[in-house]
Amino acid sequence: MKTKLLIGLMWMWAAWANAAPPIGFDFWNHLGTNEGLSQNEVHCILQDHRGLMWFGTQDGLNCYDGQRVQVFRQTPFDSTSLSDDFITTLHEDSKQRFWVGTAKGLNCYDFAKGTFRRSSQLKTVILQIIEDKNKAIWVQTKTTWWVMTANETEFKATKRSPDDAKKALLVQITPLLPAKVSVSSLITDHLGIVWVGTRGQGIYRFRYEADKQQYAPLDAFDEDFFDTNGLKSSHITCLYEGNEADEDIVWIGTREAGVQLYSRSKNTFKHWERLFTQESAATRTFFGLTTDKKGHLWVGSYSGLYRIHRATHDIRTYKTPPNTIVETSLEDTQGSFWVGGNTGLFHLGNAQQQFETFNLPLYEGYQPWVLRIYEDPSQQVWVGTRGYLAQIDPQKKVRTWKELPVSKTSKAKLESVGTIQRDAKGGMWIGMRQGLIYWPSPNQYARLFQNNPNDAKSLISNMILDVHVDAKQRVWICSAKGLSLAKHQNGKVEFEHFTEKNGLTNSFVYGAMSDKAGHLWLTTNGGLIRFNPEKKTFRTYTSQDGLGGLEFNSGGFHRSPDGEFFVGGNGMLLSFRPDELVINKHLPRILLRSFKKFEKPVVHLDSIMASGQPIRLDYDENFFSFEWAALDYTNPSSNQFAYRLEGFDKDWVYTGTRRFVDFTNLNPGNYQLWVKAANNEGKWNDRDYLQLSLVITPPFWKTWWFYGLLFLLVAAVAKLLYDNHVRQLLALERAKLEENERVRKLAAQDLHDEFGNTLTRISLLTELVKNRMNGQAGGEVGELLTKISDNANRMYQGTKDFIWAINPEHDSLYEIAVRLKDFGDDVFDKTGIRFNVEGLNDSLRGVNLPTGASRHLVLLFKEAMSNTLKHAQATDTTLSFVPTSDSLRIEWQDNGRGMDLGRSRPGNGLMNIQTRAEKIGGKATLTSPTHGGFVVLFERPCA
Repeated sequence: MKTKLLIGLMWMWAAWANAAPPIGFDFWNHLGTNEGLSQNEVHCILQDHRGLMWFGTQDGLNCYDGQRVQVFRQTPFDSTSLSDDFITTLHEDSKQRFWVGTAKGLNCYDFAKGTFRRSSQLKTVILQIIEDKNKAIWVQTKTTWWVMTANETEFKATKRSPDDAKKALLVQITPLLPAKVSVSSLITDHLGIVWVGTRGQGIYRFRYEADKQQYAPLDAFDEDFFDTNGLKSSHITCLYEGNEADEDIVWIGTREAGVQLYSRSKNTFKHWERLFTQESAATRTFFGLTTDKKGHLWVGSYSGLYRIHRATHDIRTYKTPPNTIVETSLEDTQGSFWVGGNTGLFHLGNAQQQFETFNLPLYEGYQPWVLRIYEDPSQQVWVGTRGYLAQIDPQKKVRTWKELPVSKTSKAKLESVGTIQRDAKGGMWIGMRQGLIYWPSPNQYARLFQNNPNDAKSLISNMILDVHVDAKQRVWICSAKGLSLAKHQNGKVEFEHFTEKNGLTNSFVYGAMSDKAGHLWLTTNGGLIRFNPEKKTFRTYTSQDGLGGLEFNSGGFHRSPDGEFFVGGNGMLLSFRPDELVINKHLPRILLRSFKKFEKPVVHLDSIMASGQPIRLDYDENFFSFEWAALDYTNPSSNQFAYRLEGFDKDWVYTGTRRFVDFTNLNPGNYQLWVKAANNEGKWNDRDYLQLSLVITPPFWKTWWFYGLLFLLVAAVAKLLYDNHVRQLLALERAKLEENERVRKLAAQDLHDEFGNTLTRISLLTELVKNRMNGQAGGEVGELLTKISDNANRMYQGTKDFIWAINPEHDSLYEIAVRLKDFGDDVFDKTGIRFNVEGLNDSLRGVNLPTGASRHLVLLFKEAMSNTLKHAQATDTTLSFVPTSDSLRIEWQDNGRGMDLGRSRPGNGLMNIQTRAEKIGGKATLTSPTHGGFVVLFERPCA
């Protein structure tokens, strides 16, 4: 068993040692000093918990977000900077502490503050930092290992060393490597492939074969200095792959070429042009691609014709006439090989070793420029030239057409025939530089299609570069202005066009090929494009996706019988299998990288993010911007972004590849900014959003407290104005009242003097007349004189009440009570009826009544007293005054015989009582209890 294993190892070592140098199909992106790296000797690589990449060099620590590099160095006299510029190792532990080893000690980076904390113990060269399965931090120096103590503030030296799984793996891999290979680094990626970096011998990769329970060589990458996208250094210092799911990138640190990025999605294209790295630019421009039955790839160029063995990569060059441009090539069914170009048509038979000129009819005195060679299902070889269309049968007989009849009277010229293709019906499509011809059969008229500027369904361009018939027998036209689909509608042929308006990134379409899934692969001047005819969507592959260039060439496309696609252009000769293309599935996280106010960056951005607090802006900070990074490194310039400002935007705003947004003149308020990202394949990360809380504080005159103060101020001013207005009204009212009272008082005095004196004089004069008549005033004259005297007395008494009422001094309830008491005393005197008054005291002086109310009250209760005197037959009466805080009550009560208020109709006196009460805003209630008596209750609310 040991002998077999030894022989196996020796055989694999011999395979590595004797193998020819690898073809260099690998595609690498580079990150060096030209891209912002501080130095090209990279010793360590790490991705932190946020997704940012860190590179340690001899001249500083570099942080990379896919677009920009930030450099950290040791700053003299600053203890919060790195202890040294020579970065030896990097490690982020499970507590997200970021450790940086340098040539002069250990550092720990504080993400929130953007500063470094230097170890006071470990000030020597740090070789390695490891966290074991127990979460202990181990640090290796030149002399010993150190382990962090339990308090996590100090390290103690130890004679032990942590377990290292890489050592065991290296023991298994070392026998598989060529002799004298010095291993510098080793990792196992998430696909289980082992990467081995060496000092001067490049990179070796191994795959574990479970059935054999051993590792086997997969491939190797060596320095390819001449190719733009080759590995730039064979001196590998470190290897690294991130820990996220679906990682697409493996990072390689080199001694003198910076960081190399190996993308799995970009390395599904084989770069055959690497076989011509030292050839001229003319050689590296590829046309006329085809494959033969023996597995060769035939390649035409400005410098001639090449045959490449697809398995061994051996190249054979075929001699052609000087300055020959090989534009088209074909192996026919019989095994003969045809080549065409600017010097004519050439033929290579099965038994021949060199191409011979196959003579075609001359065009303008020379062999015609051959643009396309095509074999139809009947084994007829068709040759498109600049002057005519030729047909070569299996017996090598030639027939040519310079024009085809399109009607009885007209013909279409066949010039610059660049493409030939039969459809399922046997008709032939012929593409030229001046239009497209459809030729159903030799016995039928041909149809010429050309561009009509006034007809959008006509041919979009007269320069036809290729015609392709897919598996569904749809005819696709490739032209200088886009892709078109020929449709038969009502006996006519119309064209549906796909251009840059429809998503085609470049409209100069050289050719089309169909894959098993029904997609069309288009070669253009803007890259390789995959078109989905059913969904009408496009996916463009560019130099950033692993092509190495953008511009393809006429005739530079071919699908081999085994399904491998070949495309050629300026500096590109690629092959791929569509069903084996690796799609970048890594979903990028998004990180805020810049926050600016008025174009000035805000410092300590990491501390703002770490705090979790909202970003607060004043109302006048009305121009600010955010810049972010999508942390997918396959093709960072093609990452896409979308944002939504909650409180302002209703839907997501898709910004394409623009990685910043500006905001101006937002209204004060609370906002939530959401940002998401997609990778270069357009796959959106809908789980990990960037979320920012924004608070735009309003100016003080728009704050709630200012509104409150303003409200109070307005209310206070309004109150002052109102109070002043009320005071003015009250003063005016008082003035009116005072004037009214003065007038009333004067009127009362004048009326008392005038009316009283006049009535008194009438009474005296009447008595004088009676006296002078010496007792003779009898009969009618005596009665009249008596009536005059009585009426004058009654008028005097009524006038006294009126004069008393208009005197403002009598508006108080106390004066009314006194007046009624005097009236009662006078009326009931010597009548045998007892008259009582209750509630007459000084408290009634504070109860004032409106002007005129006193007269009605006096007359109201005089009427009540008179009724009692005349009709009640009472022996006891009571007048009560009961003022309260909210009402006034005056009650007259007797103990007479009462009356039936329900049966008898009230007289004028009782009605006057109620009417007078209503006039002064009160209510008079008349009641007669069943046991006798009568009650008049007056109630009025206090003003």
